[in-house]
Amino acid sequence: GSIAGTGLMQEHYDGHPEARARERLGLLQKMPLGRLGTPRDVALLALFLASPLAGHIYGAVLILDGGESLGFQ
Repeated sequence: GSIAGTGLMQEHYDGHPEARARERLGLLQKMPLGRLGTPRDVALLALFLASPLAGHIYGAVLILDGGESLGFQ
């Protein structure tokens, strides 16, 4: 998923600053939640998976992308 604040795309944006706003808007339009994920979102998922509440989850692929993979337009 698209997680803000991780620095993954920083090198790309450093070389193409005009692309940042355009690409962010394009990403947000694809997300039903209307926002990029945050490192906190990832941490909360990890905490859930490590908790007893996730005791019956095995071998699952969990997508943390704010619904981006649903193809929302």
